[in-house]
Amino acid sequence: AQFGAAQINCEGSRFFNNTFLDHNVLAYRGRVGFHDFHGAILRNNIFYNHDHGGVAFERPVDSDYNCFFGFDSLYAEGGEPGEHDILIDPLLVGGNPFACDLLFGSPCIDAGDPELGPDPDGSLKDIGARFFDQRIDHDPVVISPWIQYCGSGRDFTYVVRAVDDGEITEISYQGLPDWLNVTEENPEDGWSVISGNAPEDQEDFEFTVIATDENDNDGTMNIIIPCRDATFLKG
Repeated sequence: AQFGAAQINCEGSRFFNNTFLDHNVLAYRGRVGFHDFHGAILRNNIFYNHDHGGVAFERPVDSDYNCFFGFDSLYAEGGEPGEHDILIDPLLVGGNPFACDLLFGSPCIDAGDPELGPDPDGSLKDIGARFFDQRIDHDPVVISPWIQYCGSGRDFTYVVRAVDDGEITEISYQGLPDWLNVTEENPEDGWSVISGNAPEDQEDFEFTVIATDENDNDGTMNIIIPCRDATFLKG
């Protein structure tokens, strides 16, 4: 789309409890992600910019109880966020394909407009399209990158992180090559590190991360490791 994620110009339209993802903020008047919500009323929405940078909107809108992440500023023409807007990482599950669910500990939980009523679990309204159900014991979620490059014949390190409902989370692996081993781990904080030296002839490979909580609930993620004859810098 010419104007990035969305172009909306409709006086008085209401957008409540949505999650807007902008995977590619295009260059337009200083990189406007969600071009024109002029005249709209925005409550309990997440505006998430994967690319980081630019501005969210061209002109100020009626915004409150929304979460903005990944923008240099909200408005190209100047303006302040709403009194209860938050400018912080909403802590979405992410992954591939990208999941818009909230992680345990997300700042969007119970942070929505109380005048819009409670969530189905009876708690305060969450910000975003999908509420975090506080009635259930959630499965752990692996939040590490689903893809990371490896240099053939070079040292390789991959850090696994998992999030759960405040429980101890054990991390295990399936399909690791023989040269990769667990070098550090901390179940109480939900992280583990695997390291090793990739053989010169190492081809692309995959493995599975399994996060298990104290109630034997599992969360998994398949990790893709393309191998190249080069050094990859992480920063």
